[in-house]
Amino acid sequence: MPNASPITADEENAIQYVKSVKEFYTHVFMYLFFVAVFGFFFGFKHPLILWGSIGWGIGLVVHGLNVFEVINFLGPNWEKKQIEKRLGRPL
Repeated sequence: MPNASPITADEENAIQYVKSVKEFYTHVFMYLFFVAVFGFFFGFKHPLILWGSIGWGIGLVVHGLNVFEVINFLGPNWEKKQIEKRLGRPL
């Protein structure tokens, strides 16, 4: 069996990006599913469903902005800085 070549930093970044996009799309489908189910059973105009879906929707938008790097809150650069801070040296 041939040895697998080591993964480069660019490849690792691409893998992490694809994983985060997949998690975002999973989050979108969960949101749509639960809003539809609870809306069906309790009525879409019920205050709990309305405010819950608005709040969750805001969180979903922030998640999407972070994943697609429109905002960089707690992104890879932040992680690197925290690791360097913890180690007390640059990577």
